Amino acid sequence: MQDGDNMQGFNAELKNVIQHFATNLGRSISRGLAVQIVPKGNDVSAYYEAQLGRLTANFAFCADVGLTLGGGLKTAEFLSGRYADVLSNLYMAHSCLWYYQKHKHVAGLDKVLDMAMADHCYKIQEAIMGLSSNFPVPLLGPVMRAVTFPRGREYKQPSDKMKRTVSQLITTPTEVRALLSQNVFVSKQESDRVNQISRAVSLACEADGYLSACRRAKRAPTPEEQKVIDEAEALREEIIQVDAFETLAGNNHKAEWMRATWTADPISETAQQSASH
Repeated sequence: MQDGDNMQGFNAELKNVIQHFATNLGRSISRGLAVQIVPKGNDVSAYYEAQLGRLTANFAFCADVGLTLGGGLKTAEFLSGRYADVLSNLYMAHSCLWYYQKHKHVAGLDKVLDMAMADHCYKIQEAIMGLSSNFPVPLLGPVMRAVTFPRGREYKQPSDKMKRTVSQLITTPTEVRALLSQNVFVSKQESDRVNQISRAVSLACEADGYLSACRRAKRAPTPEEQKVIDEAEALREEIIQVDAFETLAGNNHKAEWMRATWTADPISETAQQSASH
């Protein structure tokens, strides 16, 4: 454009654009057919690296197709929003992989990665499906779907079993919980709510263990066990007392408030009595 009517330069750049489109097309098709959806072995990191390589190629192809809209893409807010969904989930998924590879020695972290990546892959798939279903240029939508997901939808949302496993890892004293909470500030004041919750996790789990052992053995807790159980119960009771206040001046003002409400409301006495009943 700066050189004016430079057809030679224009043709060279157009050739580069076409080659780039063809490369993304080939990668999207080949990886869509070659990448295995069912993981093999226990290397969850390598499995999801392959999935992200495939989805990244899919996104690159979809982005090239989006160029056919020209400036109209800016006003096609639903479409541009789906492009943003794909890009943001790709970014978050790569971030999850990076974090896992730095802390893969932590026991159980692979389960957390598995759930997070399953969620991101599913969201990327649904955003691309939404693009193909709503693309305004005739025939390009079906082509987009055939190139990106030739076998149809392949990713699923995290299962309930997966969620329960991860929930157990982050709500009990595990290496995963210690890793995820290591940068969380916990006050040293025992009256602080976060301090109480932090102490309650380990204390409640210890008390639950004693209670389970007592039930299995059909025996009463030992004095040491009972002490832990009582401490856990006392701390639990203190934590759950949120927004619990004594009534003002020891009186219940609900009746007074109700009378004031009825007085201000111009409804009949019969209606008031019916409502009170």
